[in-house]
Amino acid sequence: MSSVILKRIGNSVEGRARFVLEVLRAMVAEAGADRVGVKISPEMNYNSITDAAPQQTYTYLVEKLRELGLAPDFHDAVLATGRKKLIMAGVTTDVCLIFPAIDAALEGFAVQAVMDASGSPSDLSEEFSRQRMHDAGVVLTATNTLVAEIAKDWSTPAGQQLIGLLFSDVFPALGAGIA
Repeated sequence: MSSVILKRIGNSVEGRARFVLEVLRAMVAEAGADRVGVKISPEMNYNSITDAAPQQTYTYLVEKLRELGLAPDFHDAVLATGRKKLIMAGVTTDVCLIFPAIDAALEGFAVQAVMDASGSPSDLSEEFSRQRMHDAGVVLTATNTLVAEIAKDWSTPAGQQLIGLLFSDVFPALGAGIA
């Protein structure tokens, strides 16, 4: 951990888990515990950031997560639906999206990764993440392509609603100047 972060949170197990717990508490307060889930990866190291005592940190974190009463195990909840198609995005492509998308594809799910809903800190990282997902069988898509696929027929009431969302929310957010 960086020295700046360590000065703020300390090097205790509680300190290392504090940020994620604060964020999750805020999310639960806003959306409700039944609508919040989290995936943790104790042994994953990103940008050379590691935890010297991952077992202690994550054991503590899991105990605290149970107290929050979060949604049931996401994986089990997905399996319980019986559906085999997943649409996925993440804050970052190279961490939040790539690993769950590849895992789901390897487990037999038909995964579509919405690429304009995620991003990476570098072009190289983004390119390699996309290639790895593609090679694992993940279908790479964009929001407007996905919406068109879901709509199937723009003339239906659902199609009209979706096309309205494209023009009111998606295209302006992408900076598209469609008249």
